[in-house]
Amino acid sequence: MSFYKMCSQSIKYEAIVQKASRFLADLGDTEQDVADYLLAYGYLGIPGRSRNCPIQKYLQTNLEKGVTYKTHTTFSTGFVVKHPEAVRKFIGSFDEMKYPALIAP
Repeated sequence: MSFYKMCSQSIKYEAIVQKASRFLADLGDTEQDVADYLLAYGYLGIPGRSRNCPIQKYLQTNLEKGVTYKTHTTFSTGFVVKHPEAVRKFIGSFDEMKYPALIAP
C-alpha cells in the first residue's frame, strides 16, 4: 500500500472514530439517559453479546456503511473509541440484565 493511500485511510478512520465518539456522547450524560434514548428509538440487544448490544446497533445504524463495530471498544479497522462514562456504565448494567425492556425477543 502506498504511503498516500495509507495516510488517506488513516484520516478516514480517524474521522469515523471522531464521529462515533460524538454519537456516543449524544446518548446522554447518565446511564439512565443512555437507556432511555436507546429504548425510545428501538435499539434492542442481547446481554453479553457485543455484536448484539444496543450500542453496537445504534452505531451500525448511524455510521458509514462498511464499517463494522465489532466489540464494545473497537472497530474492524482496529481503531478504538473511548466510551463516555455513561455508556460504559450502561453496557455493564445491560450485560447484568438490569434493562429488561432493551433485551431483544
